[in-house]
Amino acid sequence: MNAFIFGIVGTIVLLVVVIVIVLKFLKPQRTGSVKSIMASIKDGIKVEFHPPQLYLDGLPDLPKKHPIKKEFDDGVLAMDKKKWNEAIGIFRKLLPKAKRNQKVALLNLIGICFCNQSEFDQALTHYQESLELAEKIQDKKGIIVNLNNRGLVYAKKKDYNTAIRNFTKAIEIDSNDAKAMANMGLAYKKKGDEKSARIWWEKALEKQEYLPDSAEEMVKQWLKEL
Repeated sequence: MNAFIFGIVGTIVLLVVVIVIVLKFLKPQRTGSVKSIMASIKDGIKVEFHPPQLYLDGLPDLPKKHPIKKEFDDGVLAMDKKKWNEAIGIFRKLLPKAKRNQKVALLNLIGICFCNQSEFDQALTHYQESLELAEKIQDKKGIIVNLNNRGLVYAKKKDYNTAIRNFTKAIEIDSNDAKAMANMGLAYKKKGDEKSARIWWEKALEKQEYLPDSAEEMVKQWLKEL
């Protein structure tokens, strides 16, 4: 009797183990996370400035049956794997199907993909298109993100005056945009204007609750080096 019971228990344990293993391998692995995309962006662009800002406008939270959900997830996964051209192709195909606010997000993502390949003119073209659409539909977040990302591209092109103008516009819209303040300070530093750099870095730290921890530490280090 005991042997029979032990045999049943053993069989149940074995089945549980098999089920756990099967579920582990069947677990979906399609979609890259926002965090992983940001890591890819940082690895790809290799800049001293705060990296390009993502603007997704709720796209990752679309219902699974939404017409653009699967393809959007494929594009995110391509970005996660640093397959920038593949991601660009996917996002471009989605543009005709997307609503206007979703197009703002998709165009910004395309700009980021070009930026990560140092194709700065193409990045600017798509950021500008995204910005103009955001302004047309009064998408405040979309406007701010695109101004920041345009500023970053101009900074990479060493056009610091134009970079500063874009960061300034972003701050005029959102006075708590500490990331724009940090980038503004670095643009002034690159110009050789350390006094203005200090002013903007100190302003960024005054809004440190809006800065990621890594950016806060970076700004503090820059101030020490002045």
